Amino acid sequence: MRQIYEGKFNAITAAAKANYLEKAPLDWRFSNNKKITPDTIARFNYLGMHFFNRNNPEKVLLDEEHSRVVHGGHAIGLYYATGFRSAWYMLKKGESLNQEGDTNPFHQAMIFIEGKGFAKIGDKTVEVKKGESYYIPPNTSHVVWTESDEPLVLIWLA
Repeated sequence: MRQIYEGKFNAITAAAKANYLEKAPLDWRFSNNKKITPDTIARFNYLGMHFFNRNNPEKVLLDEEHSRVVHGGHAIGLYYATGFRSAWYMLKKGESLNQEGDTNPFHQAMIFIEGKGFAKIGDKTVEVKKGESYYIPPNTSHVVWTESDEPLVLIWLA
């Protein structure tokens, strides 16, 4: 909570997980008899994005210092709402966003804003670089990485 209060992480970043079994600095836990509904998740996302953000207008800082490693890359949650998710990611040499076979049940886009690297989307591997965006259909395996000394930075939309 201190890191959130001091602006080290925003609450969405502090709560981010690659899966429900991972632990996070801000870990939502429900009693065993509490049914987790999409509405419950939406309310917690709203709380995390707005209640803890002391800036007016609300601001999210985008750099390694304000990130956590999630899905294999340095991540900062931007905005999560019903039907929409977004995050900033930075990958350093040797890091990989996702692993072979990782999929999501929703549409996604990756907008590359710095650096160069590679993306494997489905069965195709492409070189990616600043100024490009790629669409990932639902349930399609996707992995992104860089072999460059310069970080690869992207905005993820879903």
